[in-house]
Amino acid sequence: MRLVLRHLADAADRWIPIDELARVAYPDTGSRRQLAGALGAWGHRCSSRYKVEEWPFEVHWNHETAMNEYGMPQHFADLYRQCFD
Repeated sequence: MRLVLRHLADAADRWIPIDELARVAYPDTGSRRQLAGALGAWGHRCSSRYKVEEWPFEVHWNHETAMNEYGMPQHFADLYRQCFD
């Protein structure tokens, strides 16, 4: 997840297609299913263990490409960099 979050932080305020994120997270396979599973597990851990209900990125459906796209607002990207740089 750190690779995905780093990629989203580096591209703050831009929509990233799930295919691109899958290639970042899983360079060998680029599997969207693996990424979806990792996002689900990470979301479950955040909500159940840390009581965090809001993700540090946004998701929307792109009707033209028929895929989810992810974007991180600049303020979350700045916080991410402060914590992990």
